[in-house]
This record gives sequence, structure tokens and C-alpha cells, in this order.
Amino acid sequence: MRTGRSLEGPCHRHADRSGTGQRVRRSAWRTLAVFAGQAEEELARRLEQVSRSEEKVAVVEERLRTSNARLRRWESELETRERPVELAAKMSAQFREAAAKVGRNELCPCGSGLKYKHCHGRAGRL
Repeated sequence: MRTGRSLEGPCHRHADRSGTGQRVRRSAWRTLAVFAGQAEEELARRLEQVSRSEEKVAVVEERLRTSNARLRRWESELETRERPVELAAKMSAQFREAAAKVGRNELCPCGSGLKYKHCHGRAGRL
């Protein structure tokens, strides 16, 4: 037989079964539910921010693609325009070199069949 304890009241092992323990657990679950709700709201807000940022990035990428295509077109147009200029410069340089190297008794580079001194080598014929 046990001594020092009354048989009338609840023992120490079952003391929590009064309403206090259950109230604490319910309160903890409510608090957890509130935190979970707040976390879901925060997650939804951040997902919306990420979505907006991705849309902005897509717009900027499209602008860059358009600008890149435009620059490539301009570059090809410039190359097309530069070719005749380069060719003309090259031909004029060749003509100057050829004209400078022609001797008086050689055939004229114009293709007339005359000697240079009788064709373009004359002072009045230039």
C-alpha cells in the first residue's frame, strides 16, 4: 500500500488530462496554422514578384534581340557600301602605280597601242 498519497484526487501521471493541456495544444495548433497561412501569403507574394521580374527580363531580352538584328543589318549594309569604295581606292592606287612606272618608250597603259611619249606622255595630251 502506498503511503502519503490520497486515493481521491488525480495522480501525478494524469494531471495533464485536465483541460489545461488540451487548451495549450489547441493554441499551439492555431498558432501553427496562422504561421502557415502567413508563410503561404509570403510565398504567393514572392512568386508574383518573380513572375513580374521574369516578364521584365523577357521584354528586355526581346529588345536586345531586335537591336542585335538591326545592328547586324546595318553592319552588312556598311560592308556592302565599303566594298565599292575599297575597290575604287585599290584601282586608283594601281593606276597611280602603273602610271608612275611607265617609261617614255613603253606602250601607253590606256591601251591605244602607242608609246607613252606619243600618247599620254605628251604635255598637251593629258
